[in-house]
Amino acid sequence: MPMCSVIGCGKKKTPNQPSLTIHRIPRNESRKKKWLEAIRMENIKSNVKDVYICSRHFDDKCFNKTMDVIRLRDDAVPSKFTGLPRNPAPVPISETSEAATSALPMTTTAVCTASFASVPGTSGVDNLLIQTHKIKKLEDKCDFLRKKVKRLHETVRRQKIKIVQFENIIKYIIQKKPTGKNRLV
Repeated sequence: MPMCSVIGCGKKKTPNQPSLTIHRIPRNESRKKKWLEAIRMENIKSNVKDVYICSRHFDDKCFNKTMDVIRLRDDAVPSKFTGLPRNPAPVPISETSEAATSALPMTTTAVCTASFASVPGTSGVDNLLIQTHKIKKLEDKCDFLRKKVKRLHETVRRQKIKIVQFENIIKYIIQKKPTGKNRLV
């Protein structure tokens, strides 16, 4: 089950939250760039498919709600990030006043398309989250492949046992080879 990739959110779709929806980053490069700038993940690889954003980060006007189906509009860009930690990286004391002004929470607007200035230090944390997710996927794949190898070894072991059994049967038949009239042709 995918979860929100925004730092400090991590929401998942659960039965307790039926109105929460999870949306994959768009494949269209221009829309993808807008989304990455809005969530401050512009330093990730452009081909990453495992970036998801929950509906909490979109304005209500960004959705089409028809017949109990909630769909994101084509021009929607995430814009709600208040209440979430914006600068999780430690800031040196000499830059405290500058960091304090850049880390103030931004107000959201009713417009779906919003652009945000980049906060220094967030791209490393974003990359860390993505790398952690990739590591988890690779570990799961390794576990699956280990189990597959184990099953194949068991199959080979059983086949070797059958081969030995058939060889013993053939040896027995050759030793008991009938002679004369009872000989098999």
